[in-house]
Amino acid sequence: MTYIAERGAQRVRFIDLEGSMTRKVSSLHSRAQVAEELQKLQRSVSGTLPVLKKRLEFHLKRVSDGLKDKNVINLEPKSRKPTAMCFATPEILICADDGTRKIVQISLTFVGVTVNGEISKATPYPPAVSSVQDLTVISSDLYFTGTLKKTVDPAHAEHGLYKVNLEGLTISQVIEALHPNCVPSFGGRLIFTDNQQVKVLKPAEGSVSVIAGTGHVGSEDGTADCAKFTQLQGICACY
Repeated sequence: MTYIAERGAQRVRFIDLEGSMTRKVSSLHSRAQVAEELQKLQRSVSGTLPVLKKRLEFHLKRVSDGLKDKNVINLEPKSRKPTAMCFATPEILICADDGTRKIVQISLTFVGVTVNGEISKATPYPPAVSSVQDLTVISSDLYFTGTLKKTVDPAHAEHGLYKVNLEGLTISQVIEALHPNCVPSFGGRLIFTDNQQVKVLKPAEGSVSVIAGTGHVGSEDGTADCAKFTQLQGICACY
């Protein structure tokens, strides 16, 4: 499943790339299989196999007919300006909402023809942050970067890389950075860009090291400590 935050449309869309979410009743051949699907939907499981199939088909059709767009998460309460997203678990999607200025945890439920979402927890943005750019989860902690409000003087506000404990919902600044961006995780470490450099944070130690870039604007190739970047933006990690 791929999820897409549509900020302007105020919704989160999903794409079922493998067709694993949409339940086709014709693919269920035993009573136990149909009963299992009905139990997930909190429907009665009494009756023969043909009766259970008709009950499941009727329920899925009724749900489908009531949807304006079945490829959009049916979320309560609604998102206002969803931006960055990541997963805490396969059933919990974390989404930053610039409209409410909160990072929310969304519990996902697959209902055969669409995905329902319910906001279970919410954490307000830091006071100076207007928009959250990137989200990454390591263990029980969420790391993110944000854009400062236009009215805020960077010299007099906390800005950089932040951490939220997903259990207690406490938020703290991990490190101060001028223009942090992109926080993919790699083997329990965080990789991010800041001031035309690529850096690595080891959360357990709190240490930061530079792995590429001099910190000066340019477009020079070379070894990691000599290379220069211009408008350094996207970065990802694969392991």
